[in-house]
Amino acid sequence: MKRLNIKKLIIILLVIAIGFVVFLFTKTKKTNTEIIERFQQNLNVPNYFQENPLPIENNIKKSDFDFPPTLPYLKQTNSGTLDTSYVNQISSNLGFDNEPLTYNDIKNGKVLIWNGEEYSLTIIPQRGSVQMVSNISIRNLVQNSGNIVMNENEIKNIATELISSNFDLSSNDVQFAGFTYFKVQNGIENLAKTNKDDSQIIQINYSEGNFKYPILTADPDKSQITVQFLKNGHIINLSANLGFNFQESPSQYPLKTFDQFSDQITSSVLISLDNNNVNLPDLKNSDINNLIIEKVSLAYLLDFSNQNIVQPVFLIEGQALIKSVKGPVNASLYLPAFEGFK
Repeated sequence: MKRLNIKKLIIILLVIAIGFVVFLFTKTKKTNTEIIERFQQNLNVPNYFQENPLPIENNIKKSDFDFPPTLPYLKQTNSGTLDTSYVNQISSNLGFDNEPLTYNDIKNGKVLIWNGEEYSLTIIPQRGSVQMVSNISIRNLVQNSGNIVMNENEIKNIATELISSNFDLSSNDVQFAGFTYFKVQNGIENLAKTNKDDSQIIQINYSEGNFKYPILTADPDKSQITVQFLKNGHIINLSANLGFNFQESPSQYPLKTFDQFSDQITSSVLISLDNNNVNLPDLKNSDINNLIIEKVSLAYLLDFSNQNIVQPVFLIEGQALIKSVKGPVNASLYLPAFEGFK
């Protein structure tokens, strides 16, 4: 009888243990799903073409879709704002010692502007935004740049020193995220993205932290920190989103497979045409004749939402044919990378 009771007890304990394991697994899975659902339903970037699917022609091959099966999201560990002492330190380091012009913006809060002889500086503390731009037009800078051409590593070293010496960041706090090349377009001041050999301007891209993929903003041509140079090493402008610290989530989550990516690509959000030279709100779906997708890469999207979570996205690039523009133009789109969300 005792032996029978012991067997019953063992069976009961096994059932309880199995039930507990199943409960934990179900709870963890539910929690993970809820975490993703909390921030994953929509990208916090404007989508001006939601009425009908965009006419996308996908030329991405499965062999080009070389991404890991899972990734963590990034958790923002601080507010992303700049306090008064840090703002004063940055402006002083960059050579602006005069009192700034100040106004309050409904969306962004306080905006501080310094006007210097060569550059102007704008800092938006609430957004962690620092923008320093040349007061001389880019076209004039390019025309008077001379024949001196520095190599990319020399320019990269200047950019790294500029960031580490003027911001509260060491070279170990920032990650190099590649070069982007531009040239001045004929007849207008805007820049056109181009290849290295045809370029007049080199942009150095950085992200804070040491993550496998870069942190981009709503502008796909700009990472978290960028510095633009003439080929002679002259600085054109500096753009930085500071005050953000990130940590990877303890768990990893499945990314879209190639088939899921292909099926959902028409849900991508168009974020740039002709390197931001086409104003998207002015267009309708019917104005876009065709979007030919040629390249896809992974990045994290810093979208300045209040959720403090930075999710991975597919950066999709290609060419678009638009009724109002002669010839094809560059097109960039974002698609959430986590599985199960469009």
